[in-house]
Amino acid sequence: MRNDGGENNMRIITMFLAAITLTACLPEGEAGAPGDPGVAGKDGVPGPAGSPGKDSTVSGSRLRAVYRKTEDGAREAIGWFDTKLNVRCSFSTATDMQTRCLPDAPVPSAVLFYSGMSCVGTPVAIGFPLDDTCPSFGPYVSSSAKTTCGTSTMIRSIGKKYTGPIPYVHSNIDGVPGSCVAGDSTMFDLFDMGLVEPMDFVVATDE
Repeated sequence: MRNDGGENNMRIITMFLAAITLTACLPEGEAGAPGDPGVAGKDGVPGPAGSPGKDSTVSGSRLRAVYRKTEDGAREAIGWFDTKLNVRCSFSTATDMQTRCLPDAPVPSAVLFYSGMSCVGTPVAIGFPLDDTCPSFGPYVSSSAKTTCGTSTMIRSIGKKYTGPIPYVHSNIDGVPGSCVAGDSTMFDLFDMGLVEPMDFVVATDE
């Protein structure tokens, strides 16, 4: 007696195995299109600041750059500070005709006093009007000096109270220096004054 059910089962198994073998031997299909990019990740930690460029404002061993900073973080260089002399300074031509960082010493109300009745030579004292409502002066005073090589800036130091003989001063009529007269100590606060050598200030050259 034939077992048709068993033969049918064998045929089905054989066909299934043949289908698997055929599928395994087929070549791979082409790759599908790339998917959409994912969401960008967070920014990394900022790297260290780079070294200053050649044209940047850079402090030296003695001169320090002075900056003005705003409340929103803006910043600009506005000048220099001489750490040896403890004063702000700006580059100008000194009396040796070298470019140096000379103290910022504006004293528009100051008057120079001399030892002789001709009011020439080196001043011995500097006076500040006692009625000046906004007195302001530092350890130095500047003045213009003319030489055969051009105009330069002369720096003098302001010292202690002047205690010497009554000095002489140019009378001033409508802003024009007049004759040399004895100074009036009741009108001015007098201080000793000395000449500062240009070599005391930092020299600079152009690159």
